[in-house]
Amino acid sequence: MAQWRFFVAILYSIVFIGIGILIYSFGISNGAFHFDDYPNLSALGDFGKINSLDDFFSYLFSGIAGPTGRPLSLLSFLIDAQTWPTDPKPFLRTNAILHAINATLLALACWLLLKPAQDTRFAGQALTIATLTALLWLLHPYWVSTVLYAVQRMAILSATFCLLGLVLYLQGRLLTISDSPVKQRKGWWITAIGIGAGTVLGVFSKENAAVLPLLILVVEFAAVRQLWKLRPSSWTERSLLLTLLVLPSLALLLYLTHHIDVESFFVQGHTRPFSMYERLITQPGILLEYLGDLLIPKPGYAGLFQENYPFAHGLLSPPITIFQILIVLGLIFAAFFWRRHQPLLALAILFFFAGHIIESSILMLELKFEHRSYLPSIFLFLPIITALVVRLHLIGLFAGVSLAFIFASMTFSHASLWGRPLELSYYWAHKNPDSYRAQVVAAGALAKAQHLPLALSLLEDALNRHPDSPALQLSYMSYLNSAGRHEESDLQVKHAIAAIKNGPLDIHAPDIIEPLADAYADNKPWALSRASNLAVIDAFQQREAYADRLDLQSYAYARGLIELHDGNMEDSCRAFGQMQALTGNIGTDLLIFALMASHERYADARYFLESAKAKIPLGAQAKLRFPPTWYEDEIARLEQTLNEDQARAGVTSAAVCRNL
Repeated sequence: MAQWRFFVAILYSIVFIGIGILIYSFGISNGAFHFDDYPNLSALGDFGKINSLDDFFSYLFSGIAGPTGRPLSLLSFLIDAQTWPTDPKPFLRTNAILHAINATLLALACWLLLKPAQDTRFAGQALTIATLTALLWLLHPYWVSTVLYAVQRMAILSATFCLLGLVLYLQGRLLTISDSPVKQRKGWWITAIGIGAGTVLGVFSKENAAVLPLLILVVEFAAVRQLWKLRPSSWTERSLLLTLLVLPSLALLLYLTHHIDVESFFVQGHTRPFSMYERLITQPGILLEYLGDLLIPKPGYAGLFQENYPFAHGLLSPPITIFQILIVLGLIFAAFFWRRHQPLLALAILFFFAGHIIESSILMLELKFEHRSYLPSIFLFLPIITALVVRLHLIGLFAGVSLAFIFASMTFSHASLWGRPLELSYYWAHKNPDSYRAQVVAAGALAKAQHLPLALSLLEDALNRHPDSPALQLSYMSYLNSAGRHEESDLQVKHAIAAIKNGPLDIHAPDIIEPLADAYADNKPWALSRASNLAVIDAFQQREAYADRLDLQSYAYARGLIELHDGNMEDSCRAFGQMQALTGNIGTDLLIFALMASHERYADARYFLESAKAKIPLGAQAKLRFPPTWYEDEIARLEQTLNEDQARAGVTSAAVCRNL
């Protein structure tokens, strides 16, 4: 039996991988990296080519995403590349393969759940139901933005370990209901390993895998206890379930409540334009949108640009907010009471909402992203397919297969769009007219493709809708310069400054400060003038909402670089000194060293290199991302290179920064 099951699982994997690669083929072969791919994957190039054990471990623990750094996700990226920059194709192909493996694990989980069911209709059609359920999830167009966004490997791999943990739990749980005490003990060991390993490995891929014990508790409560024929629970069984499922779930809930800041619960912070309270009451509407998009698929979705999603200010602002909250609570309570008569429907509903408890509650993340429903949605089609197959037989089977073909065609179409990055950025701009980032990214893509008039036209249309957007105003200024319209660009400065000072809070607007300074230092054609750059920095600094610590670092960097480029060393040193004080980060010293050296300020470069060397003993306090020996070797190499460059240039300069 076990050998047959293993053979079927392998066969399913091969078939699903083939289907996954096929429908995502154009998006894979012509796809691109996006946004968070760059900061998360660039560590691949921090060591040259990763070809030693020291480099391997340094890379593995260099992650910047989440509290854990997500080392298993970083490890999986080494399958695709060992250096950076690199080709996105292998990353996207691996994502598609893992997505197909997840569908295989989902089919196995559904089969393990239904095969022991007391209802012979479920048990007799278990393989058919499991296959179609997994196939619809695999082919759903909603996952295009997850599969073809390289860094979402983290969400996909985390789901892989959660699904593997769920499969092991169901396999072990099946053994616990046998008559053999030996099999029962073996079963509990398997369930414990499934929960423990699935959670730990999942968390080291992405932290939301911490929800796995709660998800399995939902499966046990809503489905296993209703579908299977179980003996009355013994004290040992209740103790094991309490230890393995209930206590970890309570620990997760306590962790989330610990993050509730009572004093600032109703107050907007610097990091988000909404308060914790506003986020919490907005999420029910978003969860219902997720459900609508999943149950009624569309050929295209909003994608990665959700930063300006409208959030609720109160239960009646807008009035629909209270109704959305009541609908979600009603669904949860109804599922709880339906569990005896409609266990699969109860499972789908409770699993979906439980799966969102981390990312769709009080943690101050952005409001909405499609990939957040990747794991919570796995059972959504199980009650639908079961009803079709069990009640309508061949007609139901035909309907299920037809749905799979419809899903596949939508996914292929949308994935193909992702394989045309320029068209994709333009599509996003029109799909998300209120997203400043979508407009800026589309304008950048058009300008890069030598369509500057189109880029300016797109930004002009966006500014007509949102004249008070700092990001749009600043981008428009840059592209006016690039088009040689310098006088218009200078006139546009006052509009940009007004938007910065008085416009709605846009937490991403300060992100443009560093690229503007880089463009000025590199004498790019689109660079703003010195006066315009400094005026923009001043405007940001004068508004308290843009005075977050990270923003202040960006302003100090930009001011320091501009003054360095113009030869104003005292002002440059003061700005870079402020940046040093704000970060306390060894990486900051090394960055400033590189800037000084590239401008032939060798004495000042040496000062910042010495400052970096002095931080090595501080370890984590100085935010060392790699072992101390790596920094010692790297600083020695940089010092030698600096001496050689200075000797070759024949330049001597007095140290300014050291003496301030």
